[in-house]
Amino acid sequence: KLDVVLTDRAVHSGTNLRLFSHLLFESDMVVVGAHELAKKYAKGFPANLNGAPFLLPTRNNALRGRIDEWFELQHVRPDVAGEFEDNALLTTFGRRGHGLFFAPAALTNDLAEQFGSQLVGRVPQVREQFYAVSNERKIEHPAVQAILSAVHRGTLGPG
Repeated sequence: KLDVVLTDRAVHSGTNLRLFSHLLFESDMVVVGAHELAKKYAKGFPANLNGAPFLLPTRNNALRGRIDEWFELQHVRPDVAGEFEDNALLTTFGRRGHGLFFAPAALTNDLAEQFGSQLVGRVPQVREQFYAVSNERKIEHPAVQAILSAVHRGTLGPG
């Protein structure tokens, strides 16, 4: 039995299951990359991203549609260097300089410290949401309550 699932999308209301989505936080997105790529594409962002190598989530990811729409609105045709279902794997490829990638702005400092990723540009038009999904309207599990309390206090999430 699962007490909570952390995910990037809310549960659809049309489901027969009694599940409840609790919005933890949402964040603007940024484009980041390894030093050489960041240096090359930061100047003139976002107009200079045509042909830039990008590591993207797969099309079944909630964020991907928003990213594709942003590319379209910016008239950017990236070179998709890889598509990933696993965000940790995507970040690993990004850290090794295989492409630029989108990340929550709330994690910019962490990505710089842990992986040496550098900011290329901010993309406030694209936002990612983070949800806790449970089978209870009011979450009773102490660990899940601690997560939600941290979010509400502002000690977890955008900072």
